[in-house]
Amino acid sequence: MPAKKKSEEAAAEAAEAAKAAETVEAAVGADTHVETVNLTNTVAGEVRATLARISQSRVDALTCEEAELRESMAVNVRAEDVRAQNSAIVNLQAGSVELQSSLALLVSAEHASLENGQAAVVYAGSAQLADGQSALIVARDVQAGSIRTGVLLAGRVEGPVEAYLDTPRAMLAGLTAGVATGIVLLVGSLLSRRWRR
Repeated sequence: MPAKKKSEEAAAEAAEAAKAAETVEAAVGADTHVETVNLTNTVAGEVRATLARISQSRVDALTCEEAELRESMAVNVRAEDVRAQNSAIVNLQAGSVELQSSLALLVSAEHASLENGQAAVVYAGSAQLADGQSALIVARDVQAGSIRTGVLLAGRVEGPVEAYLDTPRAMLAGLTAGVATGIVLLVGSLLSRRWRR
């Protein structure tokens, strides 16, 4: 009997979650804007709100002024202020971003703060990074506690950064590649003139 009761309770909870997801989809449609949206254990297509609090949920498109994500996944996020903890975001565009123990593919922000997380590409006016990893960081100012990156292009860097290719090395690599390409094209041009004769 107890097993049957547990399965009935689980079925009731699943039905409630499905009903809540339908309610969110109906209330938060493409043409609807609400003040505050609180999502928990929900899958939503598009959410537009002034404030969005998302916990243990998945959202395809999120447009808001302020977003808080906890243990959630979002595909496209456009917001003025974003705070994410233990979350994954594919494309993030914001004025200010705070990522804690989170994963992001593309971050574009005026100010980005990444703590104990990973981001493939960070493009920011100023970036504060602590114990994180990134493939590419492009920023005017970088303050780092400890960061590992493949390529770092920054105007000013404060703190220990382990970069495979930093700004001076990137300039040298670009110059070297340009000269090498020019030489190859020149030799190719000279050889093609000889063959034409």
